[in-house]
Amino acid sequence: MRTTICSILLTIQFLFAFDSDIGGYYKNFLLVQNYPEYEGILENSPTGSMNNTFRLESSFSPWKSLSFNFAYTLSPQISSNNRIDFISNSYNFDPSDYRIGDIEKSLYPSSSDTCGNFSIVQNLDRLYIRMSADFADLYIGRQPIAFGSARVNCPTDVIAPFTFGELDKEERYGVDAIRLNIPLGVMSEIDVGYVPGKNFKDENSAMFLRGKFYLAKTDFSLLGLRFREDYLLGFDLTRSLGGAGFWVENAFIIPHKIYPEQPSQNKEYKASIGVDYNFSGRIYAFCEYHYNGAGETDAADYLNNFEKTVYLDGATYLMGQHYIASGFMYQITPLITFSFQELANLCDPSVSATPIIEYNIAQDIYISLGAYLGIGKKGEINPSSDSSSLLKLGSEYGNYPDIYFSSFRIYF
Repeated sequence: MRTTICSILLTIQFLFAFDSDIGGYYKNFLLVQNYPEYEGILENSPTGSMNNTFRLESSFSPWKSLSFNFAYTLSPQISSNNRIDFISNSYNFDPSDYRIGDIEKSLYPSSSDTCGNFSIVQNLDRLYIRMSADFADLYIGRQPIAFGSARVNCPTDVIAPFTFGELDKEERYGVDAIRLNIPLGVMSEIDVGYVPGKNFKDENSAMFLRGKFYLAKTDFSLLGLRFREDYLLGFDLTRSLGGAGFWVENAFIIPHKIYPEQPSQNKEYKASIGVDYNFSGRIYAFCEYHYNGAGETDAADYLNNFEKTVYLDGATYLMGQHYIASGFMYQITPLITFSFQELANLCDPSVSATPIIEYNIAQDIYISLGAYLGIGKKGEINPSSDSSSLLKLGSEYGNYPDIYFSSFRIYF
């Protein structure tokens, strides 16, 4: 014990001997989920859960051109039910596949124990080295990787994207990568990287080449990406138009699995276009249209998406083809903010709506109340020996559970 304490003290002393920074946060989410009814079999049965997250982050630089970065999270969780609904959990791709190896995710229960209502999970989320020179920056290790300029649905962001319904979008999930960033001038750069996946298998890996350029007061980005044996060509631009922000993002995806009898599954096009504007410093609003070429136009055909490569490989999770996302944020007082976002499937039609009110209690301490509300035609379950006709979906967001939540956050 004495040796361990001495080692910890020496480590802390070593970190503070250099240019270092240590911080993190604690977050608590209380949730109540109200699942939709499915006529004949499943009845409405609310469930509850409490998720806690402790995050420790640190970085230190023994020299100006070298830094070490680390982040670790520990999450005790309590849930009244492990029930899974049909559509809102359809995004089954695990971004941890973009990690060569990892620490044991579950501290409790162990893999040999029966899963109960209480669990503790851990995540070694950042562990990378940054080496800087006048001509380039090199990043080696577990780090965040994100692409695109769209606000809600980024067609080119396929490595570890956020879905619309995620509660905590503050930290991008870390993946193992080697990344070289080469500046070309003011606001222009070349970004190249390799993401070796689990066990270095090709079907779990990715590599990319991205060029970002600034011309005529416009930011342009060109992306070539190979992920999980699929190919993606992307283009996006952002600029200011009369005081408003404007963006366009496109992605052309070529899956590695070819279906001669279904040519539409061989290539998929996705695009987002939107604008945002700040009104008098207290009101911010945005609107974005998203086209998902991989989706279906009829809710009855949504289950076909689970057989498509772009869904299995994590390139998309939306069920339909045409979407409108919009929202606003209003600063009621300097310490109280109300925000609202919605994502509407225009083919159903159905809507996922998210109102949130947040109060800044003190410096670095926040509480908020909010909800994710699914609005649309509910699904039906028809008892039948034919499994293909067992479930009939009425809409996309009509099958989502309503989620009511509170959050408490402390940063240090």
